[in-house]
Amino acid sequence: MCESLIGVLFCKLKKTMKKTLIIFALIFIGHLSIAQSVGVYSSYLAPSKKYSKPLPSPKSSYTIGLETVFNINTKFKLKTGIEYVSSKYASSYSLIDYLGNKKGIVSYENTLNYIGIPIGLRYEFKGQKINPFLGSDIKPSLLIGSVYKNNYTKNKLNTLGSNKLLVNASIVGGFKFNTTKKTYITTSAAYNFQVNDTYKSYSGVKFDGVSFSVSFGIKLK
Repeated sequence: MCESLIGVLFCKLKKTMKKTLIIFALIFIGHLSIAQSVGVYSSYLAPSKKYSKPLPSPKSSYTIGLETVFNINTKFKLKTGIEYVSSKYASSYSLIDYLGNKKGIVSYENTLNYIGIPIGLRYEFKGQKINPFLGSDIKPSLLIGSVYKNNYTKNKLNTLGSNKLLVNASIVGGFKFNTTKKTYITTSAAYNFQVNDTYKSYSGVKFDGVSFSVSFGIKLK
C-alpha cells in the first residue's frame, strides 16, 4: 500500500495522525490528576462571512471535545482539554476551454478535520443553582485530514493547500447550571475570530462567526 506515491503520502499522514493523537491524549490524561472538574462538550459554529466565487466560503463547523477545569480562585477558572473539529467549505467555478468558451460549472466542497487544545479563562459570577460567566479562549488546531470532492472526483489529499496549523480566538459568555452537587451543565455562545488564513493559496479566507456550545461536567474536587 505504501509503495506508490499516493500510498507513501497516505502512510506518512497516518503515522503523523497517530503520533499527534497519542501526544494530545497524554496531555489530557496528565490534566486529570490536578483538575477540579472534567466534562464533555459539543458546539456548532455558523459563519459570519461568505466569499466571492471561486474562493471557498465556510459553510459549517462542528466540534466535540473533552474539557478539564482548574480553579484559579473562587471566581476565575482555567479551562483546557482536547477537541475534534470538522469544518466545511464550499464554492464553484466555471470550466473554460482553450477557446475561452464556458463548458460548465464545477461545484466543490472541502471538509477539513482538526485536533486542537483550547485554552480559556473564565470569570464566574456566584450563584446557588445558576452561575453566569464571561471569558475568552485561544484555540490552536492541527490539521489531521482533508476531503475534497466536486462534480467529478473525490479525494483525501490536501488539494486546496490548507494550512496545517490554525489559531482561533473567541469571546464567550454563558450559564453554568449546577444540576447536583457533583454535576453541572453549561450553555454558551461565543464569537470566533480566526487569526490566520485557512488556505495557503486563498489569502484572507477565514472561518469567523458565532458558535453555540453545550457541555456536561463532573466535579472532582
